[in-house]
Amino acid sequence: MFYKYLLLFLVIFLINADLIAKRTITIGLTSTEIAVKFLSDNNLIACDKWSKGVEGALGAVDLGGIYNLDYKLIKELNPDIIIVDYEFSLFGNKEKLQELGFKLEILSNVYTKEQTIKNIERISKLVGKPNSYSDVVIDFKTKYTSFELVKSMNILKKSTVYLDMDPDGDVIIAGSGTTPYELLKIAGNKVKLDYTGWNKISKDEIEKLQVEFIIIPYMFIEKLGGNSNAIEFFKNTKSGKEDKIIVLEDWKLKNYGIYSADILLELVGTLNDKNF
Repeated sequence: MFYKYLLLFLVIFLINADLIAKRTITIGLTSTEIAVKFLSDNNLIACDKWSKGVEGALGAVDLGGIYNLDYKLIKELNPDIIIVDYEFSLFGNKEKLQELGFKLEILSNVYTKEQTIKNIERISKLVGKPNSYSDVVIDFKTKYTSFELVKSMNILKKSTVYLDMDPDGDVIIAGSGTTPYELLKIAGNKVKLDYTGWNKISKDEIEKLQVEFIIIPYMFIEKLGGNSNAIEFFKNTKSGKEDKIIVLEDWKLKNYGIYSADILLELVGTLNDKNF
């Protein structure tokens, strides 16, 4: 009889094991913004440096940036699950995280409202809170509907590219399949690049693009050595001549999660000559 009850207890425990909040590491804003909706600070044990500004992630350990994640620290923290944005899985991070041997989930790089809803549901299960995702989905849908309404009244057809720098100081452009490219496309960008992923691009090639807007992160200007160098760098581009170089926070176009609608609204306003 004892063993019968013990077996019953084990079955119940295993069924409910996924209902216990997991000690979670998130790497990337999309993962973090969704995960904090379901986790306390004690359960979100660490995240990347960009995500430290997310409300609910303040108590998490800082693991560094996309090019310098602290893998030794991740191993010491011994998480139950690591959830990673697609963008953060690039640059060799996926392979290094796999080597650590922890349960690893890399979010899909499909950039649609429907996929984000799937990501919300998926993360709620991964962190042990599968019954708590409906309110989060409703909040996201509400925000996204607001963006869709604004866009329907402000159809944009602008030519825009997003540039960044890699760790070696080479200028790179966001091709199809990257978060910046996909977000710009949704916001009304008409530039279609032939290549996928992040690609190196020369100064001459940038000038030949002749796009209306060039978007860069603040870190790009720092790496160039300041505003005067940035002005010099872009002076022969169509965007530079027309004073249409847009500078955004480094993380803004690398996040397709709960608050992507807010970023899209900002883009629509920025790229609209009439400012809505």
